[in-house]
Amino acid sequence: MWQIISNISSIITCTLFILYVIGHIWKVLVTKNTRYEKFKVIPFNSDFDIDANDNVVIIDDIGDEFSISSPYGIRNIEIYKVTYEISDNGSLSLISKELKYTYRDLNINDTLYIRCNLGECVPTTQITIERMDYTKVTFELYSSGKTGNILVSNYNFKMTVRSFIYYLCV
Repeated sequence: MWQIISNISSIITCTLFILYVIGHIWKVLVTKNTRYEKFKVIPFNSDFDIDANDNVVIIDDIGDEFSISSPYGIRNIEIYKVTYEISDNGSLSLISKELKYTYRDLNINDTLYIRCNLGECVPTTQITIERMDYTKVTFELYSSGKTGNILVSNYNFKMTVRSFIYYLCV
């Protein structure tokens, strides 16, 4: 009798543990495509003075001014300048990638202001962000000459071992 009760409780415990792991993996897959980072373009004719703020990164003297913020905070922001070559069939191939600036520990709802020359149609700036949950997000920015907005392309989400452990423990 006690043997049967012991076996049933062991089976239930194993089943609950498997459901726990499946639930956390599902949580990772759901948050994978969620973009927490917010971008705002600072218009050229605004009264905003980018040089008067604390969190300012100036990559190029002339270029678009925009801000990055996140409601969850960002551990690390790396800004790269990339150069592409357009082939005869219209595809882009990466020629060079140069690290221009690294910014660490952007707190919750803080804003980082960036001035850099974004390309039109072909991205010239690549940003790699390590979120507070240890996931790494890489994307490229370019400006839309038609609307003046900043467009995001090649959005890549990468889970690290630390981020997987983070999601299993949270």
